[in-house]
Amino acid sequence: MVCSHGSCDQALRVFKASGEELIAVCSEEVEIIGNVRNLKHRLESLCGMPRFRQRLLKDEEILGDDAGLEPGDFQLLLLHFCKASGQQVRLLGRYARDGEGKRVEEMLMLPQNPDSMGSLGMTPLCLAAQAGHGRVVELLLEASADKNRACGWATPLRVAAQEGHAEIVRRLLEARAETEGCSQARGDTPLGLAANEGHREVVRLLLEAQADSNKGGPVYTPLGLAISSGRPDLQIVRLLLEAGADQSVCGDLQAADMAMVSCRWDIVDLLQSALDDDGDGGVDASPQPTKPMQSNVVEELEGCLEDAATSVSEVRRRADKLGEHVQEVASRVASRAESLISEARGLEKENDFGRRWNEKI
Repeated sequence: MVCSHGSCDQALRVFKASGEELIAVCSEEVEIIGNVRNLKHRLESLCGMPRFRQRLLKDEEILGDDAGLEPGDFQLLLLHFCKASGQQVRLLGRYARDGEGKRVEEMLMLPQNPDSMGSLGMTPLCLAAQAGHGRVVELLLEASADKNRACGWATPLRVAAQEGHAEIVRRLLEARAETEGCSQARGDTPLGLAANEGHREVVRLLLEAQADSNKGGPVYTPLGLAISSGRPDLQIVRLLLEAGADQSVCGDLQAADMAMVSCRWDIVDLLQSALDDDGDGGVDASPQPTKPMQSNVVEELEGCLEDAATSVSEVRRRADKLGEHVQEVASRVASRAESLISEARGLEKENDFGRRWNEKI
């Protein structure tokens, strides 16, 4: 590697175990790099290994990551993951869940596989993302942990989105985590989960990352999940509509039907306004002639009453339709739940066998 400062004395050189020169830098560049940790970060793009799996030796002595750099020749060794015991795998998961960054870093330096999954049923990255431990998430991403690995329904982005950890969601998106979760994971998308829980900032981040506003889960689309929430957030509904969310939230069920049942007329108005803007049954915006001051008041009142009766009838019709749909959805959900319970029992048997096998080992 050529020094970025042009032709100058090559004060520091790093060699592979084979003797091939990997990098050479000048004195000025050595001062900028500063320590072993930063040098390893530079070497990562050349050797394809994170710093946790690199060892730098000088005069046959392994240097710590915080050690300063001096001119001379260094040797780089690349390590395989250690053969971790069952206890070590469990400990890494627990340290990640509890936010013990220093202990997590120590285990990654063994080097231990960051994707190892113990009895907690999730990868360390999933556990840290769910608990909101940003420092641990950074360490695991630095160790090249799989940001999309599914643990049942859970992926790191899904659990972070559901819990509303906006900064962790931002970091995972920067690391190019899949916005829809991943194809192997069942359940609602990160966007749907965040919308249902009312996490406005997470919804905004996911939409900015081009998350699909219409990709549904087992029952509803993200818009349907936002409205079916215990306390629907008007701004989240607005964000989804601005991102092009379709108002058909589940088959023939319309978002407005759900909002009416919840008596969220502000959301109904917003949905209707969006339809009007799209030109679907919109209101004629042309100027209307002003009625004369002597217009028949009784006639106007009768017209208002007729409109009100029509509105009540429409609400009842939609409510009946929604009731039929809810029964149908409940039946599908119950069937799906039975299937998932059966799968869970199968996994439980497999996990129990694995646990007993580990105990024997």
